[in-house]
Amino acid sequence: MKTRRTCCGYGADKLYAFPVYRENGQPSQPLFASIARKCTMPKRVPSLRTDVLTIDRLPHKSLAERRELALRAFFYDFCLISTNQDLSQGYLSDLGMMTYDIEARPNIVKVCQVVSLASYGQRLQRPLLLYEAEVIYQELLGTFANAIEGYFSNDTENRLVAMILGIYQIALASEADLGGHETHANGLAALMNIGNLTLNPLNTWGPNHGPSSSSSRLQIGSMFSVLALRSQGETLDDLLQKLEVLWAKCEITLEWEALIILKKESISLEQRFAYWQDSRVREFKPTTVAHIDNHQQGVSEISAGFWPGKVDTYFDLYVAGVWKYLPHGPALAYLSHHQNVSHP
Repeated sequence: MKTRRTCCGYGADKLYAFPVYRENGQPSQPLFASIARKCTMPKRVPSLRTDVLTIDRLPHKSLAERRELALRAFFYDFCLISTNQDLSQGYLSDLGMMTYDIEARPNIVKVCQVVSLASYGQRLQRPLLLYEAEVIYQELLGTFANAIEGYFSNDTENRLVAMILGIYQIALASEADLGGHETHANGLAALMNIGNLTLNPLNTWGPNHGPSSSSSRLQIGSMFSVLALRSQGETLDDLLQKLEVLWAKCEITLEWEALIILKKESISLEQRFAYWQDSRVREFKPTTVAHIDNHQQGVSEISAGFWPGKVDTYFDLYVAGVWKYLPHGPALAYLSHHQNVSHP
């Protein structure tokens, strides 16, 4: 000011994210300028008075500009930023920060672009987008293969790339081609050293397939690690780990006495799940906004989303996913394998 020189400002590449601290001193979600942008490209439709689709043309943008727009569209469609980290951890909420320096994490950037281009190519009936997604996908396979061969093959970036590639499988799936979901899931499990147990992605089991302590489990990180899920007695991880054990027992043939014990354990676990749900804070619980009556319609006549029963709203999609993930009656899982337990 004293030299009367005008400040030229700061370039976008010089910005840094400053963490916001809550009252307990723990950092909250960092603030940064999100580049998420909704895709406004129209769907390709048949020409007037014909059933022939119009010629597929992409916007007059350079290749780099199109890929940047694809990345921004991915953030808009797939990333969920939590507004209260005590209730929700969001979904892929750190990707925006991880890709801030595109050259530092090229595989993360590429996999986001692949998913975005493929999903819009399918929805908008635009084969040129699908072709561009396939080109980047082939580039990614080579660099990702080299990355997972290294010493840090199980680092956060590689796990994220592998997980987001699963979204790519979903985006390309159709009734004729269901995609390689099972193969991809097995590969991701091998990369994460979590074995093949049904609930192992929760990270409640260590690499030796034994239950880990609560402290080590929190260090590993779980999809159910927010405060609203860990307070008030048993954690959801603990309950699901117990369900995993019962599930494994149901898969083998047991003597009659063992079946009786298994049935009692299943009923007990069902009660513990019910108590866990009742003991959650009010903000985390679903809110019923309507009821859909059963008008004695046939199952085939009920449209998706209009099934009879309650209509609930949730804090956000993460919270909704947790409630939908909960098993509805572990005792019923037992009964599905052993309909009647009676003395031989």
